[in-house]
Amino acid sequence: MEVEGELTEDAWVIDFGELKRIGEALCQELDHRFLLPRDNPALNISDLDDAWQITSAGRRYVIPKSDVCVLPLDNSTAERLAEWFCHRLAEALTERGNITSISVGVEEAPGQTGWCTLSLGNR
Repeated sequence: MEVEGELTEDAWVIDFGELKRIGEALCQELDHRFLLPRDNPALNISDLDDAWQITSAGRRYVIPKSDVCVLPLDNSTAERLAEWFCHRLAEALTERGNITSISVGVEEAPGQTGWCTLSLGNR
């Protein structure tokens, strides 16, 4: 995560502890869960009472809802996850008023990172 912006009265853009807490909370939503890209055209997703049923390419999977994080994405690539994370981070930071840009990278493996950068226009 990277943020850019105007310095506050305390001479910082953001308290790194606050940024870390927000980032950790977002990561917790995804941690140890099956990431289900809700808008993927290759997946047929059915909402069962306590599980998600996913069919694709002739295969059927049933996964307990407690093990799934449904994401409004067309795919669960590093690029799309970075985009999702960046938008959620922007929601959390926009009201601060001094943040002008947010960048988030999601690393699949060393040297393989998908990035998203948003301009917030707070100037």
